[in-house]
Amino acid sequence: MKDDQHQQLEMKEDLEETFGKELETWLRFIASNYPITGTFLPEVLVVITHRDRMKKYKMKEGCDWAARKVERFQGIYEKALKLHEGFFYVDAQDVKEVKPFAERVFQLFSDMLQKKSPQAPSVCSKLISKIFNRPSEVNSRPVWQMEEFLTFVSKSLEALDAGCFAPKVENERRVLEALSRYMHDVGSIFVLPHCNLVVVDINWLTHKFLGSLISEGHGFEIKSRTRSYSTLGTDGFVSKLDLDDILSRRIRKKNISTDVQVLHNLLVSLDLCYQIENIEGDRFFIPTIFQRGEIRKANLLWETAESSDWQHLGYRLVCESRKTSSLTSAVFPRFQIRFRKEMMERGEISEKSYDCRRDLIRLDWNGYFIIVENDGVAGDHVDFLVRFSTSKQQQEAMSFLKERILETFRTFCASPEGCRGVTLITAIIRPECVQKLTAREYREDQIILEKELKKRLREDMERKLHQKEITWPAGNERGESILNYEHTWPQMVEAELRKCCQRAVELLEEKDVSEILDALQERRVANCQRVCEVLKQLDDHLLDKGKEDIKGLNLNRLKIDNELIHLDDGDGRLPRAMERRFDKLDHNVQRVHHQLQEVFVALSQQLQKIFDLQTATRANLLSVISKIDMMVGYSEAQEAARLPRRPFISFNDVGLREKIIGVVQIGTPVRLHLMCESRLGPHIVEDQPGLKLIIGDQNKELLRWILVISTRVFWFLLKAGVQVTLGAGSVIPELAHHSLGSKAGLVLADMTLNELKTLGSLPVMEQSQMAEEMWMFLKNELPPEKKISSSFKLYLVKYIPGLVVVEESYAWLCEKCIDKGKKNDVLKVL
Repeated sequence: MKDDQHQQLEMKEDLEETFGKELETWLRFIASNYPITGTFLPEVLVVITHRDRMKKYKMKEGCDWAARKVERFQGIYEKALKLHEGFFYVDAQDVKEVKPFAERVFQLFSDMLQKKSPQAPSVCSKLISKIFNRPSEVNSRPVWQMEEFLTFVSKSLEALDAGCFAPKVENERRVLEALSRYMHDVGSIFVLPHCNLVVVDINWLTHKFLGSLISEGHGFEIKSRTRSYSTLGTDGFVSKLDLDDILSRRIRKKNISTDVQVLHNLLVSLDLCYQIENIEGDRFFIPTIFQRGEIRKANLLWETAESSDWQHLGYRLVCESRKTSSLTSAVFPRFQIRFRKEMMERGEISEKSYDCRRDLIRLDWNGYFIIVENDGVAGDHVDFLVRFSTSKQQQEAMSFLKERILETFRTFCASPEGCRGVTLITAIIRPECVQKLTAREYREDQIILEKELKKRLREDMERKLHQKEITWPAGNERGESILNYEHTWPQMVEAELRKCCQRAVELLEEKDVSEILDALQERRVANCQRVCEVLKQLDDHLLDKGKEDIKGLNLNRLKIDNELIHLDDGDGRLPRAMERRFDKLDHNVQRVHHQLQEVFVALSQQLQKIFDLQTATRANLLSVISKIDMMVGYSEAQEAARLPRRPFISFNDVGLREKIIGVVQIGTPVRLHLMCESRLGPHIVEDQPGLKLIIGDQNKELLRWILVISTRVFWFLLKAGVQVTLGAGSVIPELAHHSLGSKAGLVLADMTLNELKTLGSLPVMEQSQMAEEMWMFLKNELPPEKKISSSFKLYLVKYIPGLVVVEESYAWLCEKCIDKGKKNDVLKVL
């Protein structure tokens, strides 16, 4: 009894694993071959058969695992197909058990037809019925000539009195061909227009002919007397003599009156094979049908001799959702044949330059030696490897391979003959793997998705533009400094591949890099426009249009790169682009590859626009910062005293009671903070302790004034696109609404920076005696100059005249901004 229970348990575990794998295989197949074009998804019912054979294991009571599997797959495939709940567990030989399942299927069809279904014309339904009513003729001759079939349709229409479809109408042949195409589309017949054949028995085509042919070709055990053919190898080829013999036996066995040549034409028209003629004898390449024994891994070799004069590229088309979709086993073999046929018809290749093996295409095309290798294991990707001479441009090779090979396969995959439910994305293969023809099992870690590489390059360029926006090297080094992001290829000991780095611009097409630069340029155009708009707002509020010199800073003419940049800061429009041409690249620089230099030259105009926009934006931002100083009453006297200019107050120490009632009472502690005063954008300093102050009668109005000033400063900086929270993370101090003030205390209204930024306007405050008192109060409350760093993490620096400012000026900066300034030689720490 215990042995029986143990056997049942093992049986259940095996069934659960097998059931899950087989169900997922079918679901991937359905999802990969059905294009989602609307709201209707393929509907799937799960049926477990052979219930009669499982009675002794009492599986009925133990099938909860099957329901759980179905429920799990419902969530995974919910966007690709409709998997119905539960399952049917039946004895397929018992009509009573099958009947509920059949009724369920009919009900589903009925529901679908009521919602949306194209209705076949009644005349085609009658023609189809008339064909099926001639079983003997159809069984003996399942393949008809097109003319014979059209004659049959014409006579049938006369007998059916089909009205407008009667043969006496004009353009009768066009009507007959349209009816034939419709019957082909609904799957009642199969029309092969290229060889003028019509298969009138679909069951014969799919089951009796192709089905049995595939069974024998795959080496399945069908009958003991099955003949062994010496030419049936694992490479997908079979001799014409052997194929003729196999087809002749099919004809004799099924007792059909069809010529062998007709079956040849049928296989060719279905893109299942092609014929090669040579001295040794004609052969047919039929990879889908003839697959005998274990498939050996292809031993890849370049047919051209190794030389330093070769370049290499590699791409992979991979299923975007590798978990829920895959390329079916018939896709690549059909592509092999279709691709060859189309290229031969266009005269682009000769028969000798195109060679196929199972899961492999070798192609010598236009000076490119191409290998296309199918993944015969997971079935979720295809690799495209190419070798070409150094006399050809790499960019040209990239475009050729993508447009003529990859796009052709992608288009085929999206066609009815492919997998229309699969979305293919492009990955880049390590060039060294292509050169060495590394085995495909070692390539998995040697690829990177193209969109991921472009994303990393874009982020690296943004980071460099932000970190090194003051000075740029001249000549070709300028292009290199922005485009020198390198991707790291990992080590693979088994394949003798070392860890190495390669520039992204070597792996991407020039147009891809150009698109990234366009996006960067658009962003900087928007930034420059935004800063100009803020500058105009400040001019309007301060009634300061035409003012050219504020505290030693000339707002209309800034000295940068030893040239004068003219800014039109009066009307708020985009600054005029500088007239300078990009420096010519020094072609004698040996450390830069010649083709990379050409990329830099091609992209130099876009790079120059970005540099010019960044320079103009920085100049306008300096104007904004100076006018903010004027707005808050920061005078030459305060600057001479080296007084910090960006104070603000946080209420992190305010209690919950004060926050609820919205009033900060006398005696409540608050914190005074200082912003980093970087000329490239003031910002809050991360984890700054600040200075604790207690609200009292003497300082209440002065603290309120600091609060009002800081709110306005934040508003203008945010509108200008300055990242005031740079590096501050989640410790952003609370702000308060600008309309504050009460005799009882400070009226508090919390406001986030995002909320402040969305405010449409924030009036500039008028100058008053209160501003002077506030700066005097600040000077008295702040610790001595040398001790400010301990409370505020800020250090006094002196900007060097030239690149950022015209004359010497002082500022309090954080450590990160000081490091950046040192690298660009624009400041000194005091």
